[in-house]
Amino acid sequence: FPVTAEVFLSSHLNICSDPSFESGALGEWKLSGSSKACFVEKNKSNARTGDWTYKYWLGGAFTSILSRTFKNIPNGTYTYKIRAMGGGGENSIQIFAEDFGGKTMQTQVVNTGWKMWKEYTVSDIKVTNNMLTVGISLDTNAGNWGNFDDVEVYKQ
Repeated sequence: FPVTAEVFLSSHLNICSDPSFESGALGEWKLSGSSKACFVEKNKSNARTGDWTYKYWLGGAFTSILSRTFKNIPNGTYTYKIRAMGGGGENSIQIFAEDFGGKTMQTQVVNTGWKMWKEYTVSDIKVTNNMLTVGISLDTNAGNWGNFDDVEVYKQ
């Protein structure tokens, strides 16, 4: 059988384990909202890399927050990146960083279509208390859908 591998070279260390949700579970991520609307999906055609993504969709409007907290990390300046694609039309999608000893930082996400992956970043996060929470906040209309993949959290 032929063997294939995806190799990524980077000058930084990603502290986010399972950044592409390939475990098939949310793991250390915490969902505040409906698990019927927000879940981990195995569908290679909806994934940027691998087979799995964090997916959202529901026939009705909903709000949710997916977050992950990193504790006992070295103080310093961090970056949070995630890739997103979806149908668009949501009231609001934000990625955010908080609990780091400063004011919450946010970046607006705008989906523009299927397989139209875009990278979104919150950078220059000044961690002063050895902790950082990152996440995704959704405020959707009925039928909105999208996928997130390839999370990166690293010290600059």
